[in-house]
Amino acid sequence: MSSYYDAAATPSLYDGIETFERFLANSSALALSSGSMRLAYFRATKTRTVTTLELPSGSVAAGATPTLCRAGFYLIDSAGAGTLVASCANTTTLWAGTTTNYTPALTASFTFERGLLYAGAVLCVTGATAPQIHGRTDSTLSTAGPVSVIARGRYAAVLAGQTDLPASFTDASLTTSGNRPWLGAF
Repeated sequence: MSSYYDAAATPSLYDGIETFERFLANSSALALSSGSMRLAYFRATKTRTVTTLELPSGSVAAGATPTLCRAGFYLIDSAGAGTLVASCANTTTLWAGTTTNYTPALTASFTFERGLLYAGAVLCVTGATAPQIHGRTDSTLSTAGPVSVIARGRYAAVLAGQTDLPASFTDASLTTSGNRPWLGAF
């Protein structure tokens, strides 16, 4: 029996949209690095209009006041390129506390379409300590799995050198990662 968990084939108990089942996330699993946008790929399991993000912090808070704290979602095309479709404004108080559930509003409502491939993204730019967020760190996530769940062999990826969420990215600009952020939208 395979130990692989197929979130796209399993109905979620979460009422909104999430990058993967929240019970699989660890509150101290994912330390952000300044300027490195972390992505978690997923297929939407339902069609749902959302207006708010859910971004829980982990056991390490952001030090001082970061320059930028943003999160959002990218629609992924067949070539693995992403286009920003939903995001929150820069909120430098995100992840300022430990084990806190932050719920910033999206800049505009967005409707996820069931079956389409998306990537949830988080980015913190800071000269101080970068925060930990809920996520999953697993070296097996950086290897290819079922195409129905991943984009071009990726469960998670990193786009380094960012000062803000880019409007789009290409597949070639990403580095595959085993660090998958959890974020939700409702």
